[in-house]
Amino acid sequence: MSSRDSIGSCSAAGGTVKVTSPIQEWIHKPIPQTLWHYTSINGLQGILENGNIRATDIRFMNDREEVVHARKIAQKLIDEYPDKDADGFDARKAFGLIVDDIFNPTAGLFSPEFLSCHVASFSNKKDNLSQWRGYSYETVGASLGFNITRIQKPTLEFDFDWFKQKTESGFPVIFAPCVYIDAEKKKLLHQALNSILDVLKKVYIDHPETREMMANPPKNKGIVDAIWELLKKLHSTNKNQFTNAMCQAIGYLLLIVALLKNVAFEEEDEWRLVIWFNAVTKAIQYPRRFRAEKTALIPYLEFPLGKGTEIRIDLNDLVLGPGSDRHTISAAKSFLKSIGVELSPSPSGVPYRPK
Repeated sequence: MSSRDSIGSCSAAGGTVKVTSPIQEWIHKPIPQTLWHYTSINGLQGILENGNIRATDIRFMNDREEVVHARKIAQKLIDEYPDKDADGFDARKAFGLIVDDIFNPTAGLFSPEFLSCHVASFSNKKDNLSQWRGYSYETVGASLGFNITRIQKPTLEFDFDWFKQKTESGFPVIFAPCVYIDAEKKKLLHQALNSILDVLKKVYIDHPETREMMANPPKNKGIVDAIWELLKKLHSTNKNQFTNAMCQAIGYLLLIVALLKNVAFEEEDEWRLVIWFNAVTKAIQYPRRFRAEKTALIPYLEFPLGKGTEIRIDLNDLVLGPGSDRHTISAAKSFLKSIGVELSPSPSGVPYRPK
């Protein structure tokens, strides 16, 4: 049972994972009354006319370390574990093997050939120079202030049924702030991965056969797969515990890995809408589309922010970029009125002039 196969085992059993603090505390932080989405003028029109927002494939975001950053932080945790405890268990090496297995870039749980992640970004900052420059063509975009407090949140139990080939109720939505401080990231990853480590120690004590395997792990498979196959062969009662621990770890990781960001992006003060789906079965509720950028075709999903026209009543404010003037403000106000939104846009207060 690889880390990928664990998902199938959890789904087959109708498995759920109880989400407890600190992960629960983080993903259930109160949503601010207004959050801001920076986009182009074309994006402004499309979002407000269609009621959908584009959730972009995370591999094509402007942060080259998306998801990879979680692996880097997890690797930093390895040295924080003892190399040998009173029972002879090498927690440091065991934790390293778990991290290498789950975060293997080609064969691990988060490889893009297996799991696909799409993200839509919002900010706590209404009128921010770096975001005008990064996401709104410098001066001519828009910052849309939405009330997203009613968005679907993950329940306290993380249900794996959404990984089944046919999804009946869509897919889970994670909406939470990004994590920039390394100490916070480590605390979240500790919780996510410690359940596996605890079971591995029990397996190590109960089954001497595993000790050589952990000392000299097989090169043709990950440690999770190797341990599970051995427990199955031995008809060990620890097999179910091991499977449940993997389910728990995967549930935790799916909730947090797309939220872990390099501190260099802290100024963006980002909240994220995160959507995962199984890239093998492609069991998703909304079709995957593509948009052409300068160097590539960018995959995205169109995610509805509300039912029908409800999205329009959730627009709290609209700021036009630093290059706007009274004519563009007037045109935007007329556009809003044409779709039933009584709102007066305002110009950016940032005195930015592009070179």
